[in-house]
Amino acid sequence: MVGQLIRLKLQLTWNTMKRQTWVLVMSIIGIAYFLMMFTGIAIGSIVSALSGEIATVGAVTVFAGAALVLGWIIIPIIFSSLDNTLDPRRLAPFIPPSPRLALGLVGATWAGLAGLGTTMLLLLAVAVWLAGGQALAALATLIFGPLALFTAFTWARAISTWLAVQIEASSRLKDMLTVIGVILFVGAFSPLGIWIQKITESFDPEWIQRSATILSWTPFGAAWGIAHSLYIGHYLAALGQLLIALAFAALGWWAWLKALPYAMARLARPVSAAADSAIAAGRHLVDPTQDTAVSSSTATAGEHPQFLRGANIWQKLGLNTPAASLAARTLRYWIADPRLSTSMAAMLIFPLMAVLMMNTPATGQGMAYVFLVMNSTMMGMTIGSLPSYDSTAFWLLVASGIRGRDERLGRLAGTLPLALPLLIIGTGVVTYFAGYSATGIATAVALQFALFAGATTAAFIISGRYVYPVQPPGSSPLSSRGTGNMMLTMGVQFGSMFASFVLAAPALILAAVAYIGGAFSVLIAAGFALVWGVVLLVAAVIIGGKVWDSSNVDVLQSIRSWPGH
Repeated sequence: MVGQLIRLKLQLTWNTMKRQTWVLVMSIIGIAYFLMMFTGIAIGSIVSALSGEIATVGAVTVFAGAALVLGWIIIPIIFSSLDNTLDPRRLAPFIPPSPRLALGLVGATWAGLAGLGTTMLLLLAVAVWLAGGQALAALATLIFGPLALFTAFTWARAISTWLAVQIEASSRLKDMLTVIGVILFVGAFSPLGIWIQKITESFDPEWIQRSATILSWTPFGAAWGIAHSLYIGHYLAALGQLLIALAFAALGWWAWLKALPYAMARLARPVSAAADSAIAAGRHLVDPTQDTAVSSSTATAGEHPQFLRGANIWQKLGLNTPAASLAARTLRYWIADPRLSTSMAAMLIFPLMAVLMMNTPATGQGMAYVFLVMNSTMMGMTIGSLPSYDSTAFWLLVASGIRGRDERLGRLAGTLPLALPLLIIGTGVVTYFAGYSATGIATAVALQFALFAGATTAAFIISGRYVYPVQPPGSSPLSSRGTGNMMLTMGVQFGSMFASFVLAAPALILAAVAYIGGAFSVLIAAGFALVWGVVLLVAAVIIGGKVWDSSNVDVLQSIRSWPGH
């Protein structure tokens, strides 16, 4: 069974990669990137071991091994909503839970790209010890390294399977974990080069060796610390670390055996007394007081009924009923839909990246400004892709006959209360750390608004006719499920970004003339940027609405053809 599940996992992985050309291309690029990094690390580690730095390099293997085990445990928690190729719940109709199935699924975990990459790092640790002339440590790594991998894969399976069952009953928990996971992923891995640079600058071999000794007594680094203890001659310590590694592996195996039947068969939940009473009385609700129809008489003249109360605020601001309803819905889904809330959260990460880049001599303020530009343009482009995230619910707008002008206005109005404060705060923080004066900060905020308006206008016009596939509702923002036609996606995104700079060019050029030439105050340029941004947003609603009127049925047909929608 183990071999059969491994072959099945490899076949499913290959089918996923080749199903869409862009997925295959991106997978090949990712594998090539990993191989290049692995080759560089391998050459550097082996050369260091050959040159007599085996004490430091051997200690680093303990760090890397502990990080791998810990990563295999943490990542399934924060990315629990990503697609699971061999979800045991899908196997429930065909096979009962058993230790053989549990072992087979652990083996299938190894058969994935991440598992194979982890195995390559294990073999590299063996090669490093051999290059340093430490045959006993290399043999220990070769023997007990697989124990560390088994522990990592078992805990990954146990935690991801148990958590998948828990979050299935709570979409709010699932969405919250997804958003947290994406934010942590982007926040940790986006500035990866900066972290590596900081570590390299402050690298202390003695500290690494002392810390490796401590890590060797943790459950995550015990299996990797055996070789290190044998190298320094602490044989009793190696024995103690072996016992810790075996105990942690046994505990993970026990947890996996408990989680597997729980996921495949579930647990019986008794019906509450209130539910029994409702069933006996023939009611469809447990609480009969909630079964009250909301009639139009409950709402005052010109207002929505209770279930659309959020739209009343927009009506009071001057929006008509269709635009107000869509604005209320858009504002809600910017927060409730993890695919959109992660995009909004990125507006917090981009300024952080800008500040980090500003303090890095290799990049300086140039890259910081790049992240500021991405902050405004990406948000504007995401507004244009909102119909794609509606999925097939987009038909409600088409069938209701809503005007394109109202549709564009509703989406824009529902986005501004969140986007503008984040845009202002993010730009203000970055320019403050850059040493700008109050005038400079105000000008930068105005220019960011002009870029945002340009991106929104371009996206509203282009996406009114051309939409690209996105993840279907309920999917992780990092999942590739439902996406495809990468050429169309790249074309629309690059076209929108280029058009956003063209549309915002008058404000940018005027600010450059004011700043470089000094012919007039930059505050005049800032005022013009604000006015020009408002003009662009008005044009986005009017022109984008006309495009939407002529193409909304075609857009709906395109969305209906996407997988999972």
